[in-house]
Amino acid sequence: MTNPLESPDTPDWAKDALARHEAPILREYLLLDRPEEVDEELPVDSGESIEEVGGDEEHGGKRKRRKHGQNKTSERKDNLNVINNNRQLCVVVARGGRCAFGDECKFNHDVKAYWAEKPDDLPGECPFPSLLHGRCPFGLNCRMAGSHTKVLEDGSPVDIISTHGEATGPTDGPGEELDSLVLNSTTHQLRLDLRGKKYVFPGSKAALNKKVVERIGPVGPGVKERVPFSKLIHGRPPMLAPLTTVGNLPFRRLCVSLGCEVTVSEMALAESLLKGNRAEHALLKKHPDEKIFGIQVAGGFPDMMSRCAEMLCREMDDFDFLDINMGCPLEGLHKKGAGSALMTRLGKAEGVMSSMAKVCHAYDKNLTVKIRTAHYGQNHVYDKVAARAVSSGVDGVVLHGRTAQQRYSRPADWTFHTKCRTAMDSAVPGNAVPLVGCGDIIDWREAIERMETPGVEGLMIGRGALIKPWIFTEIKEHRDWDISSAERLELLKRFVSYGLTHWGTDTRGVESTRRFLLEALSFLYRYIPLGLMQGMTPMKIGWRPPRYMGRNDLETLMASSNSEDWIRLSELLICPAPQGFKFVPKHKSNSYDAAFTEPVYKTLGI
Repeated sequence: MTNPLESPDTPDWAKDALARHEAPILREYLLLDRPEEVDEELPVDSGESIEEVGGDEEHGGKRKRRKHGQNKTSERKDNLNVINNNRQLCVVVARGGRCAFGDECKFNHDVKAYWAEKPDDLPGECPFPSLLHGRCPFGLNCRMAGSHTKVLEDGSPVDIISTHGEATGPTDGPGEELDSLVLNSTTHQLRLDLRGKKYVFPGSKAALNKKVVERIGPVGPGVKERVPFSKLIHGRPPMLAPLTTVGNLPFRRLCVSLGCEVTVSEMALAESLLKGNRAEHALLKKHPDEKIFGIQVAGGFPDMMSRCAEMLCREMDDFDFLDINMGCPLEGLHKKGAGSALMTRLGKAEGVMSSMAKVCHAYDKNLTVKIRTAHYGQNHVYDKVAARAVSSGVDGVVLHGRTAQQRYSRPADWTFHTKCRTAMDSAVPGNAVPLVGCGDIIDWREAIERMETPGVEGLMIGRGALIKPWIFTEIKEHRDWDISSAERLELLKRFVSYGLTHWGTDTRGVESTRRFLLEALSFLYRYIPLGLMQGMTPMKIGWRPPRYMGRNDLETLMASSNSEDWIRLSELLICPAPQGFKFVPKHKSNSYDAAFTEPVYKTLGI
């Protein structure tokens, strides 16, 4: 790959910028001649999350030391209150049924009053009638209900397509109908059995006792045979990394629509899955559009992790591999012996991998493990973990070339991957376990270069996909895409459409879609348009951009680091935000105080 610093065509001012790790943005787009002095103690690219999420520096101006980690739920309660504190109709009444609880129901039954106060409909028609054989699971609560509602002479609204007759109670919600649109949904009975500890795990017990695991359930013709993980990823674009919060189903669908073929769920905690936690089970859902799909789980003990593997393999057929999270830098997980902390407990790590591999293989599922070079400090144990992974029967190893302690304060070191491959081959000579490389890929040329790293047989992309989801298109077609603001807006519209069909078209679903759109925008704003760069130089993960304006008002708005501008974008795409709504990103490194940058939309009059 050509280094712009070494090119004779690169002007001196651009070389100076690159030497300072600043984006070489053309001068006609700069709002300042150059950024003010930067605190040199700040990392080039910092941030953190449960897994792949990270941060970078803010747009120009004098930089203060940034907060890191995750904002607490209490700090983000305004986001959640808007979702939870809305006065919707009882779901049974909204769908034309008669609630069995009558006047004792804690939900609203006054249809006429609700309709009179209901917020304006979203533009367009409700998507559900075409997906659910003419029905909308939200009835009158739908924020597009005007397309399937008739108002009587007395002002009472009647949903003309979702009348379901009498129902047993207000808990008969739209969940089952929404679940019919996705795969890997778990039943209420399964969650009850898990909570009541009625679910049995003979396979896990056998695996822990080093016995043969016998499959429970269908065998023979019609049952999927395991395709080796090496074949699943061979010749495909890079995998999309498991991304907590932002790697939700609508975002994965967006990446699939742009060329991604291997996706992984958000990280799920094995302990919570085994307790039947509904929210944790929801993380496992897969859309039919997702081609090759993995489920990532985290836990610190062989018995827990093998039971979790058995439950998932027995109850779900629509995934191709389980992935063990052994790279998470979150301290809360470390206290449970999980995440990157598991790498320091080699005996436990080996027990987790060997027991899960036996269970997964009995059900024709692959098992992979995602690791870092080390937990803390310079005690690099990735080679020992990878060697034990191969010996334990793991089908794939993903290595992120950083320690958990470094998070994203240093560039990923790809020299570790070759050493890792050597350790794997020494443990089991001639093994066919692929090594997948991960770290700092945001350009198709980088992807090609990283695939040439000795020992690497596949790639995984995390932050690069969050900042520019169209990276999969660029890699697939080997081209730079100088994507316009209008094209980026269309991608956001696509995300919103996917969000509404996943989270729902009632107020709760609309505001959930807004929340996750805003989480996505907290990364997407960091994309620096290719056409603004000197020599059309593609951006790098560690570059700091000076304050700049785009080629039009929309591009300028999309570059804003102010969360008020993200909210304004959500209003352009969905509907006006509720009164007094504020947004605090889950990841502190993505949020900036309003004092740093004024909202762009007010200046531009958008």
